[in-house]
Amino acid sequence: MSTIGSRLTERRIAAGLERPELGELAGLSPALVGMIERGDRTNIAATTATSLARVLGTTAEYLVDGVGAPPSDAEVYAAVARARSAVRPVADELDVARAPTLPATGTEG
Repeated sequence: MSTIGSRLTERRIAAGLERPELGELAGLSPALVGMIERGDRTNIAATTATSLARVLGTTAEYLVDGVGAPPSDAEVYAAVARARSAVRPVADELDVARAPTLPATGTEG
């Protein structure tokens, strides 16, 4: 019998993601992703299901209840690419904001 954990694991592997990256892209902890996959957490919040489904190119209904067909590989890859592009620019901006400023040399301008 298919469970939320088995469907999540199957979709994550099909997407080529490790738990930490899926967690990052969905805004969840890798530990939570692991608990869901192992079946330790079977009753998850709608927002959690929606976040995971968005990254994996499927629906929350499919992940939670197994309703409907799994997404095609193309849908999964497109969803992962969208999620990565949404997360990476924020990380890049944070890196720039944290970059040390160089002391003035007196030769500017």
